[in-house]
Amino acid sequence: MKIKRRSIIAGITTLGVLYLSFGFWSRQYELFIIISVLSYLLFYKLVDYLADFKTIKDKSRIDIIFLTIFFILLFVPMLKIDSSEISAQENRSLAKWKPLIKKHHKINYNFGKDFESWYNDRFFLRNIITGIYSDYRYKLAYNYYENAKGFVNKRNNWISTKFTPVTTKYTQKDKKLFVYNINKLKEFCNKHNIKFYIMIIPQKTDICVKELYPIIKDPQKYRENKELVKYIKEKTGVEIIYPYDDLNQLQQKTHTAYFKTDHHWTDEGAYLGYLSLMKKVRQDFPGIKIGTTDDFHYIYDSRIKVLPNLGFFDGVTYNIMKLHDKSVFDTKYKYFVSDIFDYNKRTEYSHDEEYYKIFIFNNNTNAPNVTLFGDSFTLNLLPILPSSFKTTTNIYSWVEGDNINSAFNVARFEKNILKNNPQILVITFFDMPRLKYLFDKE
Repeated sequence: MKIKRRSIIAGITTLGVLYLSFGFWSRQYELFIIISVLSYLLFYKLVDYLADFKTIKDKSRIDIIFLTIFFILLFVPMLKIDSSEISAQENRSLAKWKPLIKKHHKINYNFGKDFESWYNDRFFLRNIITGIYSDYRYKLAYNYYENAKGFVNKRNNWISTKFTPVTTKYTQKDKKLFVYNINKLKEFCNKHNIKFYIMIIPQKTDICVKELYPIIKDPQKYRENKELVKYIKEKTGVEIIYPYDDLNQLQQKTHTAYFKTDHHWTDEGAYLGYLSLMKKVRQDFPGIKIGTTDDFHYIYDSRIKVLPNLGFFDGVTYNIMKLHDKSVFDTKYKYFVSDIFDYNKRTEYSHDEEYYKIFIFNNNTNAPNVTLFGDSFTLNLLPILPSSFKTTTNIYSWVEGDNINSAFNVARFEKNILKNNPQILVITFFDMPRLKYLFDKE
């Protein structure tokens, strides 16, 4: 009778644990069977221990309690398996499940490592546990803190992610690909009678070297980019706007070209990019207005604002690194608010499942229409750029997973680009390599 009762209790407990994680295990029947059997045996043994709690005098009750708690805790991480494909907090794709038996009945000899990667990304309470661990390491760090996602200079609160390498060597094959894409862009714009301009924004690590020392010491990437700008002009006749010198000068003077807790440029940095762009535009459109600082009023905040449809937040870099130190917000940034057009009366089209958004601004002026196409570095231009144009259409596209080939493909967005009859197309990207994806290589 005792054995039967213990079997029933162990079985009910096992069913309870498996029910909590049934959503995943039921789809992987091999593991479901294995976990079911092991769970039953474990809980049967635990029930057996607890049943003998009063009868076995030679066994330590503390040992029994300890072992019981210990084995129960072993099952806590599997109580709820995270089925998400992407971690919004870490801005990356989570490890995918790779079965032991692959298609065509082939054995996955890396199953152990694959399972470890998958489980480490998805176990119950992972975000809380990793957050506690990160906080512990951060508080122990003295001058510098570094994890897999980024770096913090605790002496001045400057933070950088590890998105891209500091140095880049462009091969001859890369250079030919850049030339091919820009020549294709010329063909596209000539066909539709559009003037186009390309503006490439330097990385934060190119400009904020002193602030991010010693993780950044002597970056070579901006030198490579300048050489590439020169090469492209020689081969295509197109002069890429690369406002490195202006942004570097602002950073040396005020330390406000880029956000401390985010990888984007600030409104002040974006204004310098706007001026560089508009000087080129005025060569083709002599009467166009270039906004001055008197055309704006300003608000100040220590938090970050990039997306037009969102309010202030802590910063992408800050969130990715899972920091919990509000003392890093020690700088108030200057945000531009137009006195020429109503920024809040914009039209927004959201295509989140296809990873792009469109913002449209209308201004009461006889200026040309412009379409702005690019990544998130276009967004800090939006409080400023529409003051110079009649209709400003911003197509903001972003990388999600492995969609980089389509994220910045002009052909994919041809209808969106042409919809409001632009006389001007502005391509704005964070760093040079994204120019390689403008068109599919034939």
